[in-house]
Amino acid sequence: MKTIVTLLALIGGNCMAAEITNWEFKAGEARSIRMNTEAGGVTLVAAEGSSVKAEIVGEYSTEKCEIRAEVSGGELLLKASAKKRWFWKNSACKTGFKVYAPAGTKIFSKTSAGNVEVGAFSSGADISVGAGNIKLAGLSGPIKISIGAGNVKGEIYSEDMACKTGTGALDLDWKNAPKAGKASIHAGMGTIALSFPAESKLNISNSTGMGGFNSEIGSDPSAAFRLDIKNGMGSTWIKKS
Repeated sequence: MKTIVTLLALIGGNCMAAEITNWEFKAGEARSIRMNTEAGGVTLVAAEGSSVKAEIVGEYSTEKCEIRAEVSGGELLLKASAKKRWFWKNSACKTGFKVYAPAGTKIFSKTSAGNVEVGAFSSGADISVGAGNIKLAGLSGPIKISIGAGNVKGEIYSEDMACKTGTGALDLDWKNAPKAGKASIHAGMGTIALSFPAESKLNISNSTGMGGFNSEIGSDPSAAFRLDIKNGMGSTWIKKS
């Protein structure tokens, strides 16, 4: 079953479609959420209840933006994109979304320019940002992050993580000691600061082009959790939390 809601304005005529700025779906229809914005921020809040609620945030113009909400195959797609017009130059759509969903919802978010905030979801997330900051507040599960320019900060728990940054600082705090798995962190330029509970056992591999490396936790080659760090330029710190 597919449900599609498209927000459109008919410019230049006498008719304008009713504006829809918020939606609500049953959680069973939207077990995962996929968001795509051009120049708008995204906020995801883990909330109690049996529904997924979404609303438009940021700058919204019916002349510049087309908003699409679609549920298909158990996934909710939220997309904000600039309208294509042949008679004048396109401008970026600065609309974003704020979403409230059950903690078990899987998150996919792609933003060209804008900040992303993700709450305490337990099924992991795949987050891509061109330029902007990422804030994580208790996210757990498989985590994949790609960011061109901006900072990544927050509290997480993951035994399956891949993070790639271009320019910007990375500051992550594991809320529990990882038992097994891997975290792969590759940074082009910027400070890396990782915190783990004191009892954590880490098999650490580090490669730094220009910058220092300091760890309060010694590397244990027999540890079941591998931490692979590559930093082109910048200091790397591993601390006990």
